[in-house]
Amino acid sequence: MELSIYLAKLLGIYFLIVAFEMMLRREEFEKTTRNFASSTGLLFFSGSVSLILGLAIVIGHPVYEMGFQGLITILGYVMILRGVWRMTFPSHVQKKLVTCFHKGYRGILFVLLVLGAYLTYSGFTQ
Repeated sequence: MELSIYLAKLLGIYFLIVAFEMMLRREEFEKTTRNFASSTGLLFFSGSVSLILGLAIVIGHPVYEMGFQGLITILGYVMILRGVWRMTFPSHVQKKLVTCFHKGYRGILFVLLVLGAYLTYSGFTQ
């Protein structure tokens, strides 16, 4: 349970900070995304980091139940999939990343806010 609370606090606060930064600096985020997507090396590196963090969460926190603990494990699997996708298909990711980020900006922001609020609340109220 201690690890679940720690990860809920860590991921929740991280998501909230990223969401608030996205709200305050949309143009800079879009410019950064374009620059990021133009480098296959950065995509491969970020895929490696995502993969290792996802594996760490899934291996160290294998909780398969409803609630914030299960959500943390699901996020670990999402990180694994994202990492493998970026490492295996960087050219495809390059083509789609900027478009998806630009068109889905509000959706991404909403998901980050909801996940961040839920995980932060769950982590600090347990």
